Amino acid sequence: MSGMEGLIKKIDRHKRVAVLNAQMFEQDVDIRIGLEIIEKYKK
Repeated sequence: MSGMEGLIKKIDRHKRVAVLNAQMFEQDVDIRIGLEIIEKYKK
């Protein structure tokens, strides 16, 4: 999901699900996808 940070609406780490907000057919659509976190982002 690298490069898609602007589309991410919500991440539920317990359920391992990410919700993306994308535009399809001129409408905003929420897309739920499975997620596996490999490593934590380090600042």
